[in-house]
Amino acid sequence: MKKFILLILVGFTFLSCEKLFISPNPPNTPTENFDLLWKTVRDKYCYFELKGINWQSIYDKYRPKVNDQLTQEAFFTIVSQMMNELHDGHVNLQIPNTRYSYTYYSSLGLLRGYAHNFNDSILTNQYLKFGYGQKVRSSILNENIGYIYYGSFSTTLDDNGWNSIINRMVITKGLIIDIRDNNGGSVENIKRLMQHFVSQKTLIGYTRSKNSATLNDFKDYTPVYVEPSGSFYGKKIVVLTNRRVFSAANMFASAMSEQSQVTLVGDLTGGGGAGPIGGELPNGWLYRFSAVAFSNTQKEDIENGIKPDYRVNITTKDETAKIDTILEKAIALLN
Repeated sequence: MKKFILLILVGFTFLSCEKLFISPNPPNTPTENFDLLWKTVRDKYCYFELKGINWQSIYDKYRPKVNDQLTQEAFFTIVSQMMNELHDGHVNLQIPNTRYSYTYYSSLGLLRGYAHNFNDSILTNQYLKFGYGQKVRSSILNENIGYIYYGSFSTTLDDNGWNSIINRMVITKGLIIDIRDNNGGSVENIKRLMQHFVSQKTLIGYTRSKNSATLNDFKDYTPVYVEPSGSFYGKKIVVLTNRRVFSAANMFASAMSEQSQVTLVGDLTGGGGAGPIGGELPNGWLYRFSAVAFSNTQKEDIENGIKPDYRVNITTKDETAKIDTILEKAIALLN
């Protein structure tokens, strides 16, 4: 069976794929598949120390439950439970063409205890008057405040598209960039947007990956820069966040938070501070987990989310009155 490693997106460039060399005909039993996945995570996962995870103890906990007579469902349950111990939104496990699929995000582990803090119906009907559900929207709100909603970094606008939007915003006295409910996507889209808000080559963080199976053996930090391009917007910016901001959107929140003209308003983001690596086990199951960590300019990991400068929830009273509390706070800050 052909083995492969999925594309890794880190920083703001496509990195060449790292090959996991697996013998052409590896043993294909539950015990062999379990051991192979456990070792792969041991060698490549980047957040053991940050999360205080003893991966050997996880092996000792779940390996005795595995034997070669397990049903597919029973084996999938055990492996999912093992991967769940990482508490990582980039963890996926899937058996193609079946109902068996696991993600930590789907378990609501990252969302429990947090308000949603985004209501697209209120945003559309009370503020924008158009575009319900659209992932990229822009408008000039009352009092000459610019507004951009970017709901997914999987939605790509080319440079001409962003130039057109930014050119329209130049006349405004301040800009709101709303990334609430943005689950991430291509990190290249971070660069495409952020290049309009820097006036010179700007360090926004670092990446690094494991060098060996040893816990703290990492390769050197690689700096990540954004360079200015296209139309420039140099006025005050407020970025809106909620707990459902993940992955590339989390990286964007981190990078923007370090710019002097930017303020974050909303809730702690959901995190996801690494480029994922993935592949296929001998039994055909697909897996993915965090492998290349992104950190801010102080080399602090952002896996656990970005704190806003102003933590604001949409209150029940305001939502009933069709008021977006978080957006209103941003408008007040720019006035």
